[in-house]
Amino acid sequence: MRRCRTILIVKIFRLRIVRFLVGSGASTALGTAVLLGCYSVLGWPAWISEVASFVIAGAISYTLHRRWTFLRVGRSSVTREVVPFTVLSVVTLALAGSAAQGGAAVAQHITRQRSVQGLLVLTAVLVASALAVPARYVICRWIFIGRDDGSRSSRGSVQVG
Repeated sequence: MRRCRTILIVKIFRLRIVRFLVGSGASTALGTAVLLGCYSVLGWPAWISEVASFVIAGAISYTLHRRWTFLRVGRSSVTREVVPFTVLSVVTLALAGSAAQGGAAVAQHITRQRSVQGLLVLTAVLVASALAVPARYVICRWIFIGRDDGSRSSRGSVQVG
């Protein structure tokens, strides 16, 4: 029974979309921890904390998606991978920032409690981020494997998407 569960888990993690979701969740959690640590513990201004979070989480996300999600090996291409991934990340950041602003505006009309406002803003950002996942997956797939020129790795794994 235990062996069957292990085999099932291994098969699930061979699915590219599952690896994408896990990698995205891990980088999001790390980015949130960096943001909170820089802002709350180190006392940095919010915008500097967000920049630190964006850079660190972005680097982790790029590495996880390139090497684990899409199984790319070898040197990264700045023009074919790094720049498009960075543009995608900046667009995602802008969308999340817009969602945060919208959530804050709504929250301020609903309640004056800062903690409740914070939860509403976080909810708005998480909903916007969740809605962006399918598009991010398709774009990341295109960045890392969609323009295959024969030099990209195609290590044996179940391909989904």
